[in-house]
Amino acid sequence: METKDKETKPVGQKDMFLDIKGTVTGAELNKKRVLSLLLAVALFFLAQLVPLDQYGEKASLALGLIVACISMWVTNCVHVLIPGLLLNFGSVLLGIVDYSVIANSLGNSPLFAMTGMMIVSLGAEKTNFGRRVAYFMLAKLGKKPTLIVLAMMIATAILSAFISNLATTVMMAGVAVGILNAMDERPGESAFGKILMICIPLGAMIGGMALINGSPACNATGISVLESATQGAHTIDYATWAKIGIPAALLCLIPGWLFYVKWFKFKNSDVKSVEQSYYVEKLHSLGKMGGSEYRWIITVIAMVICLLTGMKLPMAGLVFGFITICPLVGTVKPASAFKDVPFAVLLNTALVPLFGTLFTTTGLSAAIGSVITPIIGNMSPVIIMIILAALMGIFNNIFINAIPGMLAIFVGGTAAVVTSMGFNPTIVLLPTIFLASFTLCSSAQTNMLLTFGYNYWKPNDPFVPGMIFSLMAAVITSVVCALLGPLMGISLYL
Repeated sequence: METKDKETKPVGQKDMFLDIKGTVTGAELNKKRVLSLLLAVALFFLAQLVPLDQYGEKASLALGLIVACISMWVTNCVHVLIPGLLLNFGSVLLGIVDYSVIANSLGNSPLFAMTGMMIVSLGAEKTNFGRRVAYFMLAKLGKKPTLIVLAMMIATAILSAFISNLATTVMMAGVAVGILNAMDERPGESAFGKILMICIPLGAMIGGMALINGSPACNATGISVLESATQGAHTIDYATWAKIGIPAALLCLIPGWLFYVKWFKFKNSDVKSVEQSYYVEKLHSLGKMGGSEYRWIITVIAMVICLLTGMKLPMAGLVFGFITICPLVGTVKPASAFKDVPFAVLLNTALVPLFGTLFTTTGLSAAIGSVITPIIGNMSPVIIMIILAALMGIFNNIFINAIPGMLAIFVGGTAAVVTSMGFNPTIVLLPTIFLASFTLCSSAQTNMLLTFGYNYWKPNDPFVPGMIFSLMAAVITSVVCALLGPLMGISLYL
């Protein structure tokens, strides 16, 4: 008992009544944090001055709460979970919605789907399967440095379609470091190392939009926000996403590779390539595929088949997450799974869909529509798709780690408006949800940080090309959705 007390008390500091120094909560009330919190409070009260009574008596309150929460995400002044919690209990305490609305929103959240799919994805990390895919692609394609980049992007994209972007990036960065060491490429000096380490997160993000489980935190949350904003009238099932997401990812991959190679003016003659025998030896060093790899592959294939044949995402997450940690047939230890799954992120995504509900139930969507409909009223649905997806890409790259807020604005805030214009939000807003994953510009973004730490590229290197490629992806994905949607029976019009 004595040991426990010593461990929990702050060492060398007074345990003050209010934790101003952040010794216990980890959130010191410094100047930046105080100003950010004051900004959120000011935005809440300023929203009360906006005349929205004609759209709903609680519209101004809802607007204030929404912009306050989004500002906290944008300024990153508190833990990412805090604005989500504030949004949910605050909307009840302020009388914006009844608790039953919150309960319904939580019940329809992507929490179970994401938890299960993240547990399944851990199977690739705990086995040699991911590295096996990488070295196989390198042995087939990696004859020249630029083709090494392409092989790594393809391997990363394939894996990222089934497991999380972060897990894939960590795995592939480890493979890349081995290649760079074999080529005697040094951090801070290697142009090849720069482009390779930037293109690995790029490949992960492209692969993450191919399937819903590829980037569950963004994809499932975007779908949930869409469902909430349209009161369940519109959604995107797994099969529909796959039929559009896979072609969209493929059509982004090669242009992305070519664009980054050209942007950084990299040539094969700039570096001596590694011998093909290196990849073959690495592949052989992994040995034959073990039972755990086969079990994981079978689990993933079975999950995808069940989803394609109509199983709901939450049920698939629960069933195959259970199988992944189940004795005899599993691939991950339960203790390891529950340690490695980011439950704070999962809980936050369960709280975010309320944004969509607030937009529709308080009249905020009607207010937004009155402003933007005259501007975009004569535009075709394809142009609207490109504009919304491009805005998501731009703002997502400016306001780092504020994806929930951006989804709330560009999906939750526009779904009802798009519907009122006679367009189908299921297909019109899908490129916008795709672009929620395209955070390519800053070393402060979580996925980019995973390769930034190897010191092969500088903080300003990915900004301009990342912003340009985000706009390219907005156009590519919008065109793909516009062409493939009607072919699958999903009209652009209601």
